[in-house]
Amino acid sequence: MSASPKNFDDFWDELKRRRVIRGILAYGAGALLILESLDIILNSFGINQMPKLVIWILGIGFIVSVIFSWYYDFTHSGIQKTKPKNQISKLNSEKASHLGTWKITTFISLFIIVGLLALNVVRSVKGNIFTNNDYTIAVLPFDNLSDNEKFAYFGDAMTENISLQLGKINEFQVRSGTSVRQYKKTKKTSVQIGQELKVKYLIEGSTQRYENIMSITVHLIETKNDEDIWQKKYIRIWEEVTSLESEIAKDIARECKIVLTEDEKKSLNKKLTENPYAMDYYNLGNDYLNKRNYNATALNSAIQMYYNAIELDPAFAMAYAKLARTFILYHYQYPVPKGILLEKAKTAIDKAFKLEPDLPEANIALGAYYYYGYKDYVRALEQFQTVLKYEPDNFDALALSAAIYRRQGKWEMSQKLYQKILKSDPLDALILNNYAFSCDLHHNYSKALEYFDRALSIRPDWYDLYKNKINSLIAWKGDITESGKVLQAGLEATDFKFTETRALLDIYAGKYNNALKTLVDLGPEEFQTKGDYFLMLAKAYGLTDKVKMEKNYYDSAKVFFENGLRKEPDNAFLYSSLGIALAGLGDSENSINFGKKATEMLPVSQDVVNGPELLIKLAQIYIMTGKYSSAMNLIEQLLTMKSNFTVYHLKLDPLYKPLYQTPRFKELTRL
Repeated sequence: MSASPKNFDDFWDELKRRRVIRGILAYGAGALLILESLDIILNSFGINQMPKLVIWILGIGFIVSVIFSWYYDFTHSGIQKTKPKNQISKLNSEKASHLGTWKITTFISLFIIVGLLALNVVRSVKGNIFTNNDYTIAVLPFDNLSDNEKFAYFGDAMTENISLQLGKINEFQVRSGTSVRQYKKTKKTSVQIGQELKVKYLIEGSTQRYENIMSITVHLIETKNDEDIWQKKYIRIWEEVTSLESEIAKDIARECKIVLTEDEKKSLNKKLTENPYAMDYYNLGNDYLNKRNYNATALNSAIQMYYNAIELDPAFAMAYAKLARTFILYHYQYPVPKGILLEKAKTAIDKAFKLEPDLPEANIALGAYYYYGYKDYVRALEQFQTVLKYEPDNFDALALSAAIYRRQGKWEMSQKLYQKILKSDPLDALILNNYAFSCDLHHNYSKALEYFDRALSIRPDWYDLYKNKINSLIAWKGDITESGKVLQAGLEATDFKFTETRALLDIYAGKYNNALKTLVDLGPEEFQTKGDYFLMLAKAYGLTDKVKMEKNYYDSAKVFFENGLRKEPDNAFLYSSLGIALAGLGDSENSINFGKKATEMLPVSQDVVNGPELLIKLAQIYIMTGKYSSAMNLIEQLLTMKSNFTVYHLKLDPLYKPLYQTPRFKELTRL
């Protein structure tokens, strides 16, 4: 190049003199205009990525334009070679004529660049209703048009199975079943639902089944403008049901202009089972579980349905995985007898892995087995991480990992995972409930109640939410009146009797006879074990001065928990409950020993959620046996922990009355 600059200032002056900067601005404006135009054209054909060739061509063009601008200039006389610097005096006469033109060119270029950048920002802001993935999608509950009531479950089964198949396509981000279940028979528009779920697409549909014929209508809706962009009616014989959901998923992907990978095609083509009648039983098992009324009857029914499916198809790996999860859930809800349930779960898990070694649901089941069965958090997390490695948004793996981190006291990691799920799936009642529960343990009760209310707005039929909200109200302000309103709402919205909660609120209100009547009339059905029912009944008889009946039920509880420990000698909760029963019978030494043993078997350092519960029971044992100083030591410790135990429990529960006159208790409750 002629007139080489001696320093940066000279070089910069030379760039301006040769109008290179203006050339760069003009080229940049033109390139942006080309890219935006191409983007619009390509999107209309469903192509969402700019071809690399275009980027390369524009990149090479940029280099060429810079070199061209250095050597040449556009003038009124056409393209001319730029004069060397030593001829600058001759240029002065041309400068005035060119200056106005170049100023206009520069202004237009800057205007185009700024305008296009602003357009992208506006589009980005408008797009924030969706996640970064353009293929956020939710499958809403299908309407059931079948005349026969025995096929009522079929619509929900199609919803779940289509969601499962769509989840195999990496481009799709599918909302969970717990988020979409609230929209069954909803009157909300697609636009409203899309905004609430933060999804671009909705799948709506209906099912109609006769004995051997089924008709499924599917609609693909773009939520932004409530546009029904595709619909199709599938009429099939029942034997084709095992492949129908994957066929629908592939059709939806095609309509969304998604090109499936070979692995995705292989995954979608793989059927859960070849036997349509096994699939029917599998769907019925899922139907029992999805209602989340985890009573013994529902769980036993689900187990039987999965067994029926396996009997018809012994190679049904997914049915084995679901069967294992149900056994584990049964163990968690009803922990006696532990060994038998966990043994059956492990047998089912091993079978699932043998049939399908890469089945994510088998990893989830094994992780749940280690977590709920043995509190082996390390091995459980290994299983969940295996799933997340290939499915980073897997709902179960994320949710169970968050729960484990919470038990380990890794609160920040736990809450981040819950927040991650809620960010992409903001209407999942299960996660909202868990997030609220964590807030409870942190004594952030206002936030906990906010999230419980959000969960209740989605799942008003889920009785656990009412119980959890009542627990939060008592812990925060000891508010019996508001708790009674929540209880009444739960009684109206669910089929649950709330036996334990009703009796407890009556005890807190000093209505001991009412509490006793509730327990006697409604019985032990809703208690976790009969032993827990016997303990509460003994307490109610004691508060109503029926000493003989009090002793009888403490003795019944003693027998129950002793029998339980013969089957489960490693169960800390059984030792703790046996300690309470023995304290009620006046056996101070053994009751304290069993209470201590429980806290040693499951210390707070191992489980920050359940550990404090065992300390609370030990404090109660100390009170029942007259060891008030030891009780106060534990109570003071508990009030500093992340737990749901507060001074309002001390004030409301008559069990703590023997402490009321002690100076330490007065100081605690005054604070």
